[in-house]
Amino acid sequence: MSPTAGLSAEPDVVAVLWESLRQGRIREIPGAKAKEGRFVELEGAPDLIVEVVSDSSERKDLERLPRLYAAAGVPELWLVDSRGKDLAFAIHILGSGGYQRQPADSEGWCESPLLDRRVRLVRWLNDFSRWAYDLKTEDRTG
Repeated sequence: MSPTAGLSAEPDVVAVLWESLRQGRIREIPGAKAKEGRFVELEGAPDLIVEVVSDSSERKDLERLPRLYAAAGVPELWLVDSRGKDLAFAIHILGSGGYQRQPADSEGWCESPLLDRRVRLVRWLNDFSRWAYDLKTEDRTG
């Protein structure tokens, strides 16, 4: 993903804006036998990465990967932890000293400068007593 940061990872979610592709900040790397329009890797800094924390990935997702993503220049990192009683959702914005967590309001809304939206992640038990999730968005003005 980022040779300069010494990073090769498979995040849970990767978002790349068309503008980043146009400007060459990130490029698609085709596989050796890839068909037209298919690729196996992205090189450069994606615009947004989402990591979902699990028991087996806790230290990696919360400590190691954020440092590497910051070194690679990923502007926004979202961390989701649904293991506990309460759902934890946080947006981290890259600054000069690394990532800074965006504050959430009393209803859980966080600002995403990249998307120019306020977002929050909600969950509820569905008809099968399984957690279901929805990413809510709204204009930054509310």
